Amino acid sequence: MATRSPIKCGWMRTPINRETFTMSRADLDKWDKRFAAKPMSAPSTPAFITQVLGQLPTGRVLDLACGDGAAALTLAGVAGNRVTAADVSPQALARLKRFASEAEVAVDLVQLDVDSESAVAALAVSQGYELIVMCHFKPSLELLTQLLGMLAMDGQLLLSTFNLEHHRQHGFPKRFCLLPEEFLVTPEGVDCALYQSVERNNRFIDDYRFVKSAC
Repeated sequence: MATRSPIKCGWMRTPINRETFTMSRADLDKWDKRFAAKPMSAPSTPAFITQVLGQLPTGRVLDLACGDGAAALTLAGVAGNRVTAADVSPQALARLKRFASEAEVAVDLVQLDVDSESAVAALAVSQGYELIVMCHFKPSLELLTQLLGMLAMDGQLLLSTFNLEHHRQHGFPKRFCLLPEEFLVTPEGVDCALYQSVERNNRFIDDYRFVKSAC
């Protein structure tokens, strides 16, 4: 599959395929309402992205469960990056489109159900992604494994989201929280280059940086 060229200031691809859509309409409406209620200002860059930005490869980038672009906007501003940002919420993507236009960066916007294996598979590019990021989203082991398989050689995957301590301190739903060291065991050919459990502004987060290497 040929690499897609992003269009300046972003665009929205064909809406999600309802045959592969697993999220309920109520949940989708909940996310749309949440993003619609936010002030119209660009989100701040996730702290983990800022921490490792100088160590990241450039090239094809996928931000999955991108929200309104906290990671995608920063990564799109890095020379040499071609960023695809995917989320289920049209409201989130509409905000990201506006912020990308204001920042004069290129982002390819895709609406999809991130829990659909076939929908995520459709994002694959022939040479693989140099970088995949997921922030404030807990993937299943199956999704994480699928995404690691979509990396180019020496590509990296960043995961930064809430852990169980965040559930204990704030009542955040446990099912969306990472277990301690949950993803330290990696598939063959993938190394966990960094794992850290941190508190940032009273948010309790686990960060992972995976690197795909020769077997």
